[in-house]
Amino acid sequence: MPQSICYISHAPILLEENELDELFAHTVYANMEKDITGFLTYKDGTFLQLLEGDKKQIDALFETICKDSRHSNITKLLDRPIDRNIFKEYKTGFSAAFRHTEMDELNAFIKSNANSHYGRIFKAFLKPFVLIHA
Repeated sequence: MPQSICYISHAPILLEENELDELFAHTVYANMEKDITGFLTYKDGTFLQLLEGDKKQIDALFETICKDSRHSNITKLLDRPIDRNIFKEYKTGFSAAFRHTEMDELNAFIKSNANSHYGRIFKAFLKPFVLIHA
């Protein structure tokens, strides 16, 4: 059974757009290589990441993240088994978003999955990061 971890953290320094591009590209590639799905977002010095996959892989990755100097004040919001990896259905399986268009796409995907309990949880976590359009 797959596992999901969602956490929020703060960057010790604000990251520039080119630094985010590089970090996000590496994150997408590394997670896809390990068959980890989910998303990573960044806004105003705060990261939010949801990871889905094999429990051992997810736990090991979270340990690595906790040691990463780009993160401080890491707070785990969710750590539970899940029925399925919802993000396997989204783009490449792992999304990294910080631009408005990327966030809008991610928000739309999450809204389309908000009928499940799990979907409602990560919709609530993502809400502060997304511009809500009328």
